[in-house]
Amino acid sequence: MWKIRHCVKVGQMVKDVSVFFKTTSHQQGTPFSAAENGRLQFYKVNPNYGLLSLLKFHNDLNSKAVDALVPHNNTLMSHNDNNPTHNNTILACWEKHPWQTGGFRHAFRGGTYGNPEGLVFKQFRDDKGLLQNGPVSFTQLKDSMAREVISQKIASYYANCWSKYSFNPVEIVEPLLACPLNEKGEETAAWATEELIQGEYKKWIHNSGGILTRGDVGDKLAGAFAHFTWSYSGGDHLVCDLQGACQEVASFFGKSFYKLTLTDPVVATGGSTGYGADFGQRAIDKFFTEHICNEWCAHFDKPQQQAHPQQQHAQQAHHMPNQFQQQQQGHVHQVPLALQESLD
Repeated sequence: MWKIRHCVKVGQMVKDVSVFFKTTSHQQGTPFSAAENGRLQFYKVNPNYGLLSLLKFHNDLNSKAVDALVPHNNTLMSHNDNNPTHNNTILACWEKHPWQTGGFRHAFRGGTYGNPEGLVFKQFRDDKGLLQNGPVSFTQLKDSMAREVISQKIASYYANCWSKYSFNPVEIVEPLLACPLNEKGEETAAWATEELIQGEYKKWIHNSGGILTRGDVGDKLAGAFAHFTWSYSGGDHLVCDLQGACQEVASFFGKSFYKLTLTDPVVATGGSTGYGADFGQRAIDKFFTEHICNEWCAHFDKPQQQAHPQQQHAQQAHHMPNQFQQQQQGHVHQVPLALQESLD
């Protein structure tokens, strides 16, 4: 489908990438042009690490988060037999100007030979002083990105647990760390990357715990999922900063079912003042002050003293269904037995 040579020499790489992207843009109708290209080394969370192991990296800021990652080169990145992989690195292209900009990062659309238009690369904004030529070293930058990848992976564990018991599944796109290489094969930067989410993109819950939108199905499902993560973790965590797309996936006898696909969630840690995008207990308190329970989460435990005013008249005791029952005895930064048994 694509005519491209294997890249044996780094010097030939740029020319081959240019041919690759121009070809795929012409055939696929790519809505942007790539002015940047090169080889990337991808990393993923070590599949041998369960939730408890990842939480150690998440909670200990002195740990080296990169130690939880391993090189990644799967079919998502290179499914074609002619993919020009070399020394476990992957040929990639990305647009020159940001597609979207958040509070701390720019998002650039791009792709690889096996996935020419389906990826997003996220880089820290230089005006926030987070790039390697700023006040932090490349090692620190890479570790910061690795910590965000770990946080997103932790959130995906809760999404998997929710989806086991709900007809309205929640999926968090797989996070990866991407490091572009120079001509000497040295890593020069650290980006987060993931598959591009399809559908109408919205943000429902802020990383501070505040509710940003109300009234649509995505708002109700996102709020219920966030509530679930706090209740299921025994109050240790709240997965917030929920953004992505909500799409109807099925309809039976007039009842619709939906799927929530999320990116860049934040795991707020109960009993903590938080760090970075994690507002800790403050985010949890704010969420339950503004959150209005719906049919998907009304039966979950909640801190009644922080209930939204519309819920002050509700019953004082709410219990989770049998499949979620667990011992909740105030273990700070620990995972309930229900999660330990299924994830580690």
